[in-house]
Amino acid sequence: MISEDQSLQLVQILAVAVLVGSSLMSRRLNFRTVTRMALAWAAIFALLFLAFGYRDRITAGFHRATAAIGIADQQKSANGEAVILRRDADGHFWANATINGKTLRMLIDSGASITAISDDARRALGLRVDAGFGAVVTTANGPVKVERITIPQMAVEHIIVDKLTVVTSPQFGDNNVLGMNFLDQLQSWTVSGDKMTLLPKAD
Repeated sequence: MISEDQSLQLVQILAVAVLVGSSLMSRRLNFRTVTRMALAWAAIFALLFLAFGYRDRITAGFHRATAAIGIADQQKSANGEAVILRRDADGHFWANATINGKTLRMLIDSGASITAISDDARRALGLRVDAGFGAVVTTANGPVKVERITIPQMAVEHIIVDKLTVVTSPQFGDNNVLGMNFLDQLQSWTVSGDKMTLLPKAD
């Protein structure tokens, strides 16, 4: 079913098509030339209509593609201090964290008291769990048995946090969450519109 916005776009495209057709007729070109040009313009208008109609899907696909090839959706602010994260197409904020020289894309969740990484991510980063520690934490999916890891250093751009405690569990699946114990190490973090600003503490 065509939405109201798409209907308006279709009317606009048809109006332009009528103008183009009138222009072609006024030039008194032969029928074959007019037909070729009309088909070419029809193809162009069809592509434009599809692009407008599926612009949300195209944008979402672009975000997924840039994430897959490692293009960061974060940038430094003009003063070179804060890191600005842009809201993803899924409505969340993500950060590319560097651990042991490797990059891990993490969901920023201010509702999580502690940073958590999946067991697969732990192994890929070459991290070992702290011996003699085990606990059960409550998640949205119920209680989960976790193990603790002390990460010597985690960086988001130039923001560096030393000796960060995180938890890991096979039950986390492929979820990696940057929680409040990271955000609490900052001078401030704020959300305004589609931007999240992370400001590190002054040296």
